Amino acid sequence: MDRPRLNEPAARFRMINGVRPALTGFAAFLSYYEGLPALGHILIGFLCLSLLWLVASILWISPEKQSGYFSFVPSLLDITFLTAFIYFTGGGLSTAILVYGYIVAVSAMNTRAPQGLFSAVYIVIIFSAMNLALLFGVLAPVNLLGTIHTLSRAETLQTIALVAIINFGLYFLIHGLVLSLEAKNRKLQEQSDRIQQTNRVLASRNRQMSDELEVARKIQETLIPRNMPSGE
Repeated sequence: MDRPRLNEPAARFRMINGVRPALTGFAAFLSYYEGLPALGHILIGFLCLSLLWLVASILWISPEKQSGYFSFVPSLLDITFLTAFIYFTGGGLSTAILVYGYIVAVSAMNTRAPQGLFSAVYIVIIFSAMNLALLFGVLAPVNLLGTIHTLSRAETLQTIALVAIINFGLYFLIHGLVLSLEAKNRKLQEQSDRIQQTNRVLASRNRQMSDELEVARKIQETLIPRNMPSGE
């Protein structure tokens, strides 16, 4: 007998939760390889959290709960990993910044918990912290894909402002569209329920009328003699 297949939400969450520790572990390896043990230690901590989340999501946390406030955990892990990747690929000039928008867009579709708002706020905080650390020399600039370019103070502030505007704009736009779509779906469902209720009432009345007609017919048959007296 075939083993029962995972339903679609469970399979999707399991795939995402499985990829996350692999990518976080790779980012931690790059940190140690580039001689940044402090950042590597932080990423190792997030790697442990992602592994714990993977185990918990398989054994205890249902897909329904994962779309609730538990959704903050994977968002935090994904954004932290992506920020580390951005750091290694040029900081504020990395094209990986665009992936922030994807994370916010997907998170904004969740209407069971403010996952999208949390993602947008956390992105601005951690991205700002990384760029300010680069600006003031707390972190050394790194670019594994090309030439290292250090942003000026004005460029840093402009980049942070653009990331904040774009991601908050995406959140409010997509979340508003999803809420509007859900409201329309609820109205359609309510109309469908009312139509079904009306149909049930009409069907009940039709049955009642049919029963009454049947009773009337039987009464009529009882009152009217079958053999009428013949006239002379």
